[in-house]
Amino acid sequence: MMANREGIQHRSTYHWENALNEMDTFQYDIQLVRHQNDYFDFNYITQGANSDVVYINNDLKIINHSDSTVENFLPNQLEDNKDRICKTMALAFNPVLLLQQKEWSYAKDTIVKGTIFHDFYLVQMDTTIGEKEIYLERHLFINPATKTPGFFSNRLYHNGSRSQVIHAYFSGYDFQAPNEALAYLPPSNYVSKSSQDKKTEKRIMLKAGDVAPDFELPTLDGQTIKLSDMKGQKVLLDFSMINCGWCGIALDNFNKPGFTFKSNIKPIYLNPVDTKEDMKKYAAIKNIDFPVVPEAKAVGKAYGVSGYPSFFLIDEKGIIEKAFAGFDKETILEFSH
Repeated sequence: MMANREGIQHRSTYHWENALNEMDTFQYDIQLVRHQNDYFDFNYITQGANSDVVYINNDLKIINHSDSTVENFLPNQLEDNKDRICKTMALAFNPVLLLQQKEWSYAKDTIVKGTIFHDFYLVQMDTTIGEKEIYLERHLFINPATKTPGFFSNRLYHNGSRSQVIHAYFSGYDFQAPNEALAYLPPSNYVSKSSQDKKTEKRIMLKAGDVAPDFELPTLDGQTIKLSDMKGQKVLLDFSMINCGWCGIALDNFNKPGFTFKSNIKPIYLNPVDTKEDMKKYAAIKNIDFPVVPEAKAVGKAYGVSGYPSFFLIDEKGIIEKAFAGFDKETILEFSH
């Protein structure tokens, strides 16, 4: 029934468990109108506090409210960016897309606040990565009275223990096709840029052979770290952020029994994204036992960091010896005895 609707409007409210074991809340108003595009069978507008995404007649725009810009995609760029069309934050757990998955199995009936829901589930992932068993189960709860999805639960487990839960609640359904075609006009003070322009704005990460930019910043424990004071020993800079799965896995590897950094390597954790208060909680949860530098945005920019984790091994003379982005277990092990 949902797939046959010409128009669907609803609100999605996400409760997203973060790495601090707290819930972040996101809310999106979504309009979908059936249209045969190249990459999605609907025109749509999704509107949230931080960004809006508009896909109308094969024209994709991403409106970023934090920097007041409109990112425009040329037709020949859509093939390379098709994941950004139907895998946006707002559409990550959209009822229309969830119902297109064929693997749902009926689990049981459940009652929430006096209302009966049919609980359907599917196993999205059941695998082992390294030494970690990963199991991801999804549940979709459908109200048989209204024949609409009421809410959704994404349950991730690592080695049998709960790792993360995401809940999505769907409300305000309206299945009337709009009288007029979907249209969106961004605020008049927003600046339009092409997707290619946005790409060229991305930072270029420093590489082996470059001089490591100096910095002097306070750590979480109130000490001051100045990179140039460490000449004569190697320094490993770990640029990370809290809600980054591979950043957490890297820290887990540093904490494994038997892992100790080589005596001539001084590790430093730098976070350009999260607040000092959140980093205090996270450092305690992750048991980070080397210096932690919060709010290191300027340093991240100086090193050209645009993705996390990013690592820089700096030699005794202050020259970058190795630089790489992403988690690489074999390289991580090279830093240990």
